[in-house]
Amino acid sequence: MRIVMLALCCFICLLTSAHALEMYKCLDNNGNAVITSTPQDGMTDCVLMDSSEDSVPEDNANDNGSETKESVAGSGNANQQADEKLRRQCANLKVYREEERTYCEGVPQSYKSGNEEMKKKAQDRMASSNASASQLCDYYRGMVRELEAKCP
Repeated sequence: MRIVMLALCCFICLLTSAHALEMYKCLDNNGNAVITSTPQDGMTDCVLMDSSEDSVPEDNANDNGSETKESVAGSGNANQQADEKLRRQCANLKVYREEERTYCEGVPQSYKSGNEEMKKKAQDRMASSNASASQLCDYYRGMVRELEAKCP
């Protein structure tokens, strides 16, 4: 009986493997690229990606190494999208600084003010996030530093 149970356990372990089946690369409302298994509401440009380890991109280039017109046009389009994303992020730099202050200070500025609406917004943002305040502080601090270096 023990051998049957052992064989059954081994069979179940082999049957249930932990591989990601579908991964999506999406853009969130702020223009940040997010990789997720389940796209959320409000995410745009979701593209299904292959998540298997054994997948190797096929080489579509010619043997002599010259690029085709489609790949040149595709790289130009990718550059335009990257520039547009950077412009959107630079426009939101002030918002990112506010978020950094909200999560990095011991008592956020919005709590110190007499404005009840600002207090409520900050409390809602902090309550709705799954990450801790220190993780969000590190995230926004890094984003602000990166954008300050890139934005004019």
